[in-house]
Amino acid sequence: MGRKVKIDDATLLNLLDQFFAEECNKDISKLKIPAFAEFVRQNGYEDVQDYLVRRNTAVREHIRQLKSNADTVYQNRAVVFRNLDVESFLSKNTSPAALKKALSERDNYYQQLAEAAAYCIGKYDEQKEEIKKLATEKETLQFENTSYITENKQLKTRLRENQAEIQKLRTFIDTYVNPEIANELLKQEGLLKTTAGIVSADAVVENIVRSDSNIAPKNTIVRNLFDKI
Repeated sequence: MGRKVKIDDATLLNLLDQFFAEECNKDISKLKIPAFAEFVRQNGYEDVQDYLVRRNTAVREHIRQLKSNADTVYQNRAVVFRNLDVESFLSKNTSPAALKKALSERDNYYQQLAEAAAYCIGKYDEQKEEIKKLATEKETLQFENTSYITENKQLKTRLRENQAEIQKLRTFIDTYVNPEIANELLKQEGLLKTTAGIVSADAVVENIVRSDSNIAPKNTIVRNLFDKI
C-alpha cells in the first residue's frame, strides 16, 4: 500500500500562487522555498517539510514559469517611460486629496520601474558571469582537446614503430631461426595462439639462448627439441 500523500499538487500550487501574491508581492526574487514551506505549514499542513516542497515536480515547474513570466514583465517595464503632462496632471487633480493620490500612484509606478531596472541589471550580471564561466570551460576543453590530439599522434607514431619492429623481428626469426622453434617463441610471447606442436615448449625454454644465458663450450648437441616428431 502506497504512502499517504500529505498534500496534493493542486492544493500546493494554489498555496504557491497565494504566497507569491500576498507574501512576495509578485516579486520573484522574494520567492524562497523555506519561506513557502513555512507558509504551507501555517495554512494547515503541518507535516509538509521543506524537502517535500523542494522535490515536488509541479512546484519546480510552476516556479520556473513564474520566473520566465517575471523576466518578460520586468523587461517590458524597464523600457517604458511615462512622460508627465504637468498641466493635464494639475487640472485632473485639483484637490489636495486627489493630488496626493495621483502622486502616490506615480511614485509607485517609478518604484516598479526602478525594481525592473534593478532586476534587469541583476540578470545581466548573472549572464555576464555565466558567459565568463562558459568561456573558461571552452578554453579548458580546447586545451584538453589539443592535448588529446597530440597524445593520439604520439600513440600512432609509437604504434607504427612497434609494428615496424615486430615485422623486423618476424623477418629475422623466419630467416635465422627454425620455423617450428620460431612459432613456439612467438606463442610464448603471445603473438601466436597455436602451433603445430612439433617442438617441445619445455625444451625451447630450457635450451634457447638469451641475452643473459651462460654460454659455455659443450660437445653435446641441443636435445629434446624435436622429440614429438
